[in-house]
Amino acid sequence: MSDAALTWQKRKSLTLGRRLAIFFVLLFVAGLIYSLEAGFPGQLIHFLNERKFPYDDILIEGVPGISERQLLAQDEEERKIASRAIFLPILGPAGLGWIFNPSVPKHPKQDVPPKPLMANSTTISKQTSCINGLDADSDLSLEVSSIRTSTPYRFVGRYLGGPCYPGKPLSESEASTLSNAGFWIVSIYSGANHTDTIHGGTQSYAQGQKDGQQAVLLAGEVRQPVKSAIYLDLEAQQLNQNHYVSYVKGWVRAVRADGYIPGVYSSVAQLQTILRESWAGTSILYWDAHWLYSGVQTPAPCPSKDLSYAQVWQYAKHTLVCKKTVDIDTAKNTDGMWRISK
Repeated sequence: MSDAALTWQKRKSLTLGRRLAIFFVLLFVAGLIYSLEAGFPGQLIHFLNERKFPYDDILIEGVPGISERQLLAQDEEERKIASRAIFLPILGPAGLGWIFNPSVPKHPKQDVPPKPLMANSTTISKQTSCINGLDADSDLSLEVSSIRTSTPYRFVGRYLGGPCYPGKPLSESEASTLSNAGFWIVSIYSGANHTDTIHGGTQSYAQGQKDGQQAVLLAGEVRQPVKSAIYLDLEAQQLNQNHYVSYVKGWVRAVRADGYIPGVYSSVAQLQTILRESWAGTSILYWDAHWLYSGVQTPAPCPSKDLSYAQVWQYAKHTLVCKKTVDIDTAKNTDGMWRISK
């Protein structure tokens, strides 16, 4: 073979070698980028963090915390890792996750936060049926024992107060008495209302924010825990829909910002209007005021019987209970309700 032919053959070999080298470099870089994007290094850390020494078996002398059974299992796992590691030069960094944990194809980039509770941890309901309750605008401390022992009511709705509230607001003392007797409490805030018979407060977004902040302060004064609900009392037949919707929007956002669950007590028509708003929807609670009965019903009718998405339903009004005039309610469970811990 001539010198020229040999030189050409060498050039061809060198060119092929360079191309192969460039190919493997690009493959390695691509694998590195993919592994970082997929979070495979996190798999390695996750795998190592989860390797803990057991202490519930007979320990091998001289090896703290390792039993013979567990040592054999670890040896077997290490042999599997070693057998898979021979593929690392081919797979590059992207193969790290498969080598250490082949059953998990991709480690999540971030932890998924737990779903927030709809109520304080002490108020999560295990109810399988709806429950009767009542709401009042006067102090029930003296009647608590009689109501608890001689009636079917298991929760009490009480007003925190409000700019134009005419009744007796809930106090910390009354809240403690109700809690100690085993009642759940539902908080109500009397806000701005403009109807033919009620003219109180200014219905605007800014005023809603202020009143929502006041509702939160009043809740704190009676030791109501965060993650429980405060309902805004919005009486039926408001005169200006745009005004009351803006007011409720401001109120809801202020209450939610301080860690409480906002709710609205109102007529079906007005609750429907609020439900359609993007800032409300199913993210708030609804208390349906629609009186279909003249007194308490047993077993308790569920709120969904009158309004599918209602949490609470006031189904009878102005009823005497232990010589107190109250309204009768039912709830589908205790979500949003609260008690003062002993």
